[in-house]
Amino acid sequence: MTEKVKRRLLQNLEPLHGYRRQRGWTQGELANYLGVTPEYLSRIFRGHSDVSMDLLAHFADKIGCEVYDFVLPPNLAVVPREEKEALERLRFLLHRPRELQTA
Repeated sequence: MTEKVKRRLLQNLEPLHGYRRQRGWTQGELANYLGVTPEYLSRIFRGHSDVSMDLLAHFADKIGCEVYDFVLPPNLAVVPREEKEALERLRFLLHRPRELQTA
């Protein structure tokens, strides 16, 4: 996967921002709830730190959403064709039942 695609995958952190806003939490409170340091969460939000799919899955479980809510841009129509193909493959993999993902 190219760096360009990886960057695009992490552009949609709105589920975390929305969860924090709904509860009136600071970024530090959200970090504590998610089990990461406030500094690490800040680096994630600023795009200065890589996030593994396992960590995104942990975040999704904690806030009650799906991993693909983080990694898929809301509108694939604005994504360049070469990136869209990679994102469509990822969408397929992430929408499979969990028991098939580990097989």
